[in-house]
Amino acid sequence: MAVHPCQGHEHTSGFLAWKETDRMPCVIQKFGGACFADTARLGAVARRLLAGGPHPVVAVVSAPQGVTDHLIRQMRAVGGTPASPAMDVLLATGELQSAALVAAALEHLGRQTAVVPPWTVFQTDAVWGNATIEAVHVQAIREALRGGILPIVPGFIGATAQGRLTTLGRGGSDYSAVALGVALGAARVELYKAEVDGVYTADPQTVPEAQRLEHLTHAEALRLACAGGTVLQAKAAALASAWSMPLYVRPAFAPGPGTAIGMEPPRPRVAPRHTPPTCVLLTRPDPL
Repeated sequence: MAVHPCQGHEHTSGFLAWKETDRMPCVIQKFGGACFADTARLGAVARRLLAGGPHPVVAVVSAPQGVTDHLIRQMRAVGGTPASPAMDVLLATGELQSAALVAAALEHLGRQTAVVPPWTVFQTDAVWGNATIEAVHVQAIREALRGGILPIVPGFIGATAQGRLTTLGRGGSDYSAVALGVALGAARVELYKAEVDGVYTADPQTVPEAQRLEHLTHAEALRLACAGGTVLQAKAAALASAWSMPLYVRPAFAPGPGTAIGMEPPRPRVAPRHTPPTCVLLTRPDPL
C-alpha cells in the first residue's frame, strides 16, 4: 500500500518489482518553473543541458512560472473544481509548454531531443490533483539515451492505468524527477532552482538571518518538507529517502554548491542489480 510521507513516518523503505534487466547510469536534471520565466532563462537552461557531463542527462521540467496559477484561475472562472479530472487535464498543459520550448531551444543549438509524454511514463492512482506514482515505464527514455538523444520529460503529470491524466500536487515535478532517478538507477537527481541557491533554515526572502544548509540527511530533508518547506516536495523527499537516492538542490543561474541531500552511508535495502523498462513503486513504513 502507499503511505502518505508525512503521517508520522520519517523513515520509509521501498520495494520495486523489477521485470527485466538493463542498467544505464544517468543524471536526472530537473528545472523549476522560475527557470522558464523568460526567454533568456530558458536559453540558459538549454545551454546547461547542452554542456552535459560524464553521464547522460534526462531533463525534467516544470511549467513556466505563474502558468499553473493562471490555469487554476481560468478553471475556477468557469465553475471548475480544484481537484477534478478536468482540472488535471488543463494543468498538464503548463509542463508541456516548457518541454516543447526547451526541446526547440536545444535543437536550435544542434542537440537532438525527444519530448517523452509523461502519461506514458508515470502510472498513478486516481487521486485528482495529488496523485501518487505507482509505476514508472522507462523503455522510451532508455531508447532515447542509447540513441544519443536527450530525453525531456514534463514533470508533474501522470496517468491512471486506464489512461486518465492526473497531476502530482504542488512541487510534483520534484517527485517525477526522483521517481525517474529510482527507476533508471540514476547516479543522482539534481534539482535546479532559480529563486534559491539551496535549502535554508528558513525562507531567506522573509528571514534575513536564514542560513543555507550545505548537507542534509534524507531524514532531515523529509522533516523539513513535511513541516511545510517549499524547496522539496514531501513525496519526493520520502521516495528519495526510501531508496537512498542522492539529491542536490542547486542554483540554476549562479555558481555555488547548493545543498547535498542523502550523502550519509546508505542503509541496507532490497535493490536491483539492473534497471528494467518498468518498475512498480510502493512505499511503506519500516517495521518497528
